[in-house]
Amino acid sequence: MKTSKIMTDAELTSTVVSISSSRQPKQAPGERNGAPPELQRRLSDLEAENRELRVKQQELQAELAERRTLDEELLVREKLESLGTLAGGLAHNFNNVLTALLGNIQLARMQLQHHDQADRYLEEALKAGERAKELTMQLVVFAKGGEPIISTTDIAQLIRGSANLESDSDIGYELVIPENLWPANADGDQIKQVIRNLLSNAEQAMPQGGTIRVSCNNISVGTRNSRRLRAGNYVEVAVRDKGSGIAAEHLAKIFDPYFTTRPGSRGLGLATAYSIINKHAGSISVESQSGAGTEVRFCLPAADVELADKGEVTCQGSGRVLIMDDEMPVLELTGSVVRELGYDFELARDGHEALERYTKARQANNPFDLVIMDLTVPGGMGGRETMENLLRIDPAARAIAASGYSNDPVMANHREYGFKGIICKPYDIDKLGRVLTDVMQWK
Repeated sequence: MKTSKIMTDAELTSTVVSISSSRQPKQAPGERNGAPPELQRRLSDLEAENRELRVKQQELQAELAERRTLDEELLVREKLESLGTLAGGLAHNFNNVLTALLGNIQLARMQLQHHDQADRYLEEALKAGERAKELTMQLVVFAKGGEPIISTTDIAQLIRGSANLESDSDIGYELVIPENLWPANADGDQIKQVIRNLLSNAEQAMPQGGTIRVSCNNISVGTRNSRRLRAGNYVEVAVRDKGSGIAAEHLAKIFDPYFTTRPGSRGLGLATAYSIINKHAGSISVESQSGAGTEVRFCLPAADVELADKGEVTCQGSGRVLIMDDEMPVLELTGSVVRELGYDFELARDGHEALERYTKARQANNPFDLVIMDLTVPGGMGGRETMENLLRIDPAARAIAASGYSNDPVMANHREYGFKGIICKPYDIDKLGRVLTDVMQWK
């Protein structure tokens, strides 16, 4: 295949003129640059072909550049997917460890007097465990999971619990929360993570200290709105700092994973917040100017119902509970918690054993009132399949799905799979007690 060098119009003209000049010393009337008409036509044709070749060359270069970009993006996406799978598995295993750790700390505290020094040490250990729990949530979100488990959520309570109001640091907080603030349809644990990420960013933006302003509002949007929200009622939260601000050229990248302008920062805070808010059908935006601070606003769909008064007392109950989990520390801890709450229990390591125990109990006229099932049992029958079989044995069976994977579709839509309730690992005694009470009252 022949190849040709693409010449510019000037080079082509110069070459042809040079040739024609050497062959045609005298210029006849109507001749361009001394070239005869036939040569001029050929020159025009060659110039047109050359321009067409240059256009095709530019198109080919653009296509090759686009392909290189796509190949690079595909490689990055494949790497992220691999890391995401690893992160999801780590989060699941870590949540099992935290369930046993935090649960046993809570049980130990229940055996102590609250004025005991040991209780204060255990309280600090519990707080550290809660921070570890938040890290696993970031892993789950990074793993492209973390589907929100929606419930009526008190946003004001989450903000007050996240702002370190009693800290001795140079950071202060100004909370502007109306008394009539609507509750939101949200996953409380995930939104708590968003709030803490935003507060952490605001604190880092003011290394010399300052005041972080957190304000909330009830807003209603129509069908046409700049936030691309569905028409309806929303709870809006704004977090503002008085730091150095964000340069205009960086604003378009602030929600990208790992993008950061601060040394030592991981660049996951805003990326995690963006992912969580989007999965809640909300919106998040940032306004900032260099030297004038930054304000981050997010909106969440408002709930149509009022907040229920959950109280602070651990729910006591009675009845027989079957607990299924493949992790023995989690199994034993859950049994101890259930017993502390007033229930009798039996343990099973997988779905087959759970079904066998459930069937035998029914045949002995000593049935279980409720089953707690871990959804993921490596190498065995997990909660989803077990529930399908359980409903064939007893269509009225009441069961709770438990998982360290919040991205499991069962956790987001448990009723569709026959479960009456869910509990996310790591869970505490109060939450488990409330879920048990709710499901036991299910008719």
